[in-house]
Parts: sequence; structure tokens; C-alpha cells
Amino acid sequence: MAPPAIAAPRLAPGHDGLTTTRHPGRIRLISVRVEDRRGVLQRVTNLLGRRGFGIETCAVGPSAEPGVVAISLRIDAGTQSHDQIVKQLNKLIDVVTVEDITSSSTVEWSTALVDLRSQEVDSTFARLPSGVTGQVVRPAAASTVVAIWGPPGLVEEALAELRQRPNSTWICSGPLAMATSSAGGSGPDSAPDPGGSSAR
Repeated sequence: MAPPAIAAPRLAPGHDGLTTTRHPGRIRLISVRVEDRRGVLQRVTNLLGRRGFGIETCAVGPSAEPGVVAISLRIDAGTQSHDQIVKQLNKLIDVVTVEDITSSSTVEWSTALVDLRSQEVDSTFARLPSGVTGQVVRPAAASTVVAIWGPPGLVEEALAELRQRPNSTWICSGPLAMATSSAGGSGPDSAPDPGGSSAR
């Protein structure tokens, strides 16, 4: 099982060259649901760019509702009022709902794929931060692909360590973000396990 979801810490500015929160006070977590139409993601990003909002991360995928796509955005509002993010996105005809979930009870979750030398897998898993899980995805004699997942800040911490190694290769998803109800239902303990047995 995946570890319980916990609040993701923000890393220091420019931490090892990773894309991290440079200005924590200006960052907003925005959950957008849009109609599944060609070009809709481009219209969302173009609007935000024209209005001077910086997109730090973006994760896109299907939602529970057929024909509707979910977008999780981490946006730098800059010097502007963060309320403008929601107001501007609501102007797009493709948008079904848009919500600023920065102050909500929110779970954030990231996944990374890492290509390791096979002899490094066990030591890499042993050094993962508490709260991050690792699992072998494709074993091979010389090179093994593993997945690591957990709160974004902790995943970035693990990748920062991997970055110091020569010929390190990895790719990380933009964080998924979901506002949850503290009264039950889909709470933090419902964070998904990508499947199979895990090393941590």
C-alpha cells in the first residue's frame, strides 16, 4: 500500500535546479475541469500567460465524468490578486468548473520514473525520504526503471539526490492536487498505489 498522504513541504528556491516553488506566498493550487475538446489546454495556458500568471506545474488527465478533463495547476500569481486566476479561467467557454484549493484540505501527489543501474536500486530505495515509495517497474540486467511517488516536495527531494549522480535520467509528473473533505469520504488515506508490491 502507498503511505498516507501528507502535506508536501516546499523546497528552497532553485534547489538543485529542480522546478520548485520559488515564491511560496504567491503560489496558488488551481483545480480546473474542462470539456474534452481539441485545443482546450492551449486556450487555458494562453489565457494565463496573457494575464501574466506563471505556470509552475501542470498535470492533465481524465476525470470521473465522461467528456470532462481534470487539470491540476500550480500557478505563480506574481503581484496580481490571486482571485483573478479563477475569474479569468471562468471566462473560457470550455471550463466546467474552476476552484482555488490552496487553502482547502488538499492532497498533492507526484510520480517519477527513474532509470538506474541495477546495482543501485536497493541503495536508492533505502535513501528515499520517509513518505516516498519506490517500486521496480522494468527490471533488467544492467539498467532498471523504477517508479517513486509521494508528496511533491518529498519526491523532489529524492530527485535532487539522484541529480548528483553522473548520467542520472528521470522524468517527474506535475503534481496532482485534490481538495478533500475532513469529514470522511475521499480523504488523504485514499491516495492510490500504482499497483504491485512496493519496496517501501
